[in-house]
Amino acid sequence: MCLPYHFNFADIVWGLFMNHILSLKAQKLFSFCALFLLIACEDATLGNFDIPDIAVEIDQNLNNRCQEGQEVACICPDQQESIQVCELGKLAPCQCDNNQNQQNLVCGDGIKGGDEECDDGNQSDTDECTNGCLIARCGDTFILANIEKCDDGNQNNNDSCTQTCEFAKCGDGIIYEGMEECDDGNLFNGDGCTNACTFSLCGDNVVQEGEECDDGNTDDTDTCTNNCTVAVCGDSSLALGAEECDDGNLNDDDACTAECLLAKCGDGKVRAGVEECDDGNLIDDDACTMTCLIARCGDNSIQAGVEACDDGNSDNGDLCTARCTISTCGDGALQRGVEACDDGDQLNNNSCTNSCRNAYCGDTFVWVGVETCDDGNFNPADACTNVCQLARCGDGIVRTRVEACDDGNQVETDSCSTSCRQATCGDGVIWAGVESCDDGNLNDADSCNRDCAPPTCGDGVVQAPEACDDGNRLSSDACTNRCQPAICGDGLIQENLEFCDDGNTDDNDLCVNCNLARCGDGFVLAGVEECDDSNLVNDDLCSNQCAVPRCGDGIIQMGEQCDDGNQNSTDACANDCTPARCGDGIVYQGVEQCDDGNMIQSDSCLNNCLAATCGDALVWSGIETCDDGNQDSGDACTNRCTIARCGDGFIHEGVEACDDGNQRNEDECTSQCAIARCGDGIVNIGVEECDDGNQ
Repeated sequence: MCLPYHFNFADIVWGLFMNHILSLKAQKLFSFCALFLLIACEDATLGNFDIPDIAVEIDQNLNNRCQEGQEVACICPDQQESIQVCELGKLAPCQCDNNQNQQNLVCGDGIKGGDEECDDGNQSDTDECTNGCLIARCGDTFILANIEKCDDGNQNNNDSCTQTCEFAKCGDGIIYEGMEECDDGNLFNGDGCTNACTFSLCGDNVVQEGEECDDGNTDDTDTCTNNCTVAVCGDSSLALGAEECDDGNLNDDDACTAECLLAKCGDGKVRAGVEECDDGNLIDDDACTMTCLIARCGDNSIQAGVEACDDGNSDNGDLCTARCTISTCGDGALQRGVEACDDGDQLNNNSCTNSCRNAYCGDTFVWVGVETCDDGNFNPADACTNVCQLARCGDGIVRTRVEACDDGNQVETDSCSTSCRQATCGDGVIWAGVESCDDGNLNDADSCNRDCAPPTCGDGVVQAPEACDDGNRLSSDACTNRCQPAICGDGLIQENLEFCDDGNTDDNDLCVNCNLARCGDGFVLAGVEECDDSNLVNDDLCSNQCAVPRCGDGIIQMGEQCDDGNQNSTDACANDCTPARCGDGIVYQGVEQCDDGNMIQSDSCLNNCLAATCGDALVWSGIETCDDGNQDSGDACTNRCTIARCGDGFIHEGVEACDDGNQRNEDECTSQCAIARCGDGIVNIGVEECDDGNQ
């Protein structure tokens, strides 16, 4: 395993030799391990050492070493034999007589003697033995080659050379005074002391413990704030390019959203006091409009699935109601010009039908509380009368095939009983004024004969003052029960001959000549018909609806040239039912440009109903002074319809030689529209100095 701290392995090996720690065998083994670690760890701090050179150096040192304690024969200076003892892997100086040695002691002679710690026989201060014959050590001011990097001769660990004779450097765990603020023994940037050996602080471009980021600047608008926190929305610092705003909060209802975007309609955030809603889109037909107002009826935007229409007003009388529904019959809103009424229900039995028309008798709908029936006709003799009441006995109207009669009263002794049966002899009721008796039978042998009277009218014998006597008491045959021939107007309906008989000669009521009144019978039914000309011709003085003809009814009547059934004066048929024509004073849309109702050609509208224009060959009085029908400005009438004159800017061919549109005499064209020339008596400024008008 590689060591966490970087060591100079050459120094280590040499130190081991110097301190007698390793045996020769151990030294060889360690040299191998050192080489292995150098290669395996690939330590960048060892880059100054050539690994093969170190190996060679170590190997040479090992080969040149003696066995510790080994004694080798030597010769002293006095030629006496002695021994050298192996110390620290090297042979010590020859052990000679001390007095002799002291007398002959010379540092550098290679012989250790006297007070010498060593003597390597040279004057080099950079090897293991200094030239003062002292064993080289850190702090002796001599730099030991390949072992020490420096040696300042002191034991001060805080200057440029440490107590281990290494150059002070950041990361060695020793504070270099005056150069480093701190040194924690590593080159990590995030532990309070940077790899430049300065104390960590926000803005030093190093992310330290407690910092989220550090970009080395004081710009508060980038991704890292001035307090070394990562810029986030809501930190009150505007991150340029990333945030549109930052108000220091994450409220979504103010001017800056929780995403630090400027609040705007359509961002999905409701801005308090400004927006009523915000659904995150700019669709105008949902519950929140594109102006961020809550969709409501009357805002002129149709809310999909909620409103059928929205015309921006609360007028119930137009095509869109105040509830934003399409105006329809039955919505309770009266649509002007379309509906006569609208009561908001779908009932046909009240004053307003479900077709939004006012209820009336004859519309086939029974108006509750007013009508008891409505059969859609004015026949008083059916089950529903012409006043829309159920036919009943006693209502005065004879119901065909149901009632024999109906005299409108509850008198039992008249010609019509209270059960609406025709009074007859033998019914047990004396018909006042008709019968003298009625004994309930037709026995002629009793006191009251089958004619309910002494022999009299109805006994089959015509007697004065009878005009007839058919021997019965029926009022519906040819001889009435008054022994008078049946006639129209006698108040008695003659069966199979008369449909009605109201007992009068008024032909303007519901019974005319004993027939039910109808359009085309020649008699005007009061309150129902305006006219009745006895025919069903539509284009005479009375239509087949028995209405007096009028312009606009869609029927061309006598005296009308057209009738389109509307009151639009600008189409092909005017409101007086005459065809549109040029000169009638009404502009026929799509056909005429104008129509002033006269035949004057000199005003703004011509007789062909075209708007007067310059070039139409007609002089527009008060506007034009001429009009020659062309756009040639070189003739007597210009294309502005003014009489050609000198100075109008147009050259009148054959009359003018030039025309420059002004009255100046001194330019190229004189005020007489002649080309300026020498001798015309006019000085042409800039061209002539004088002109006396002669040659």
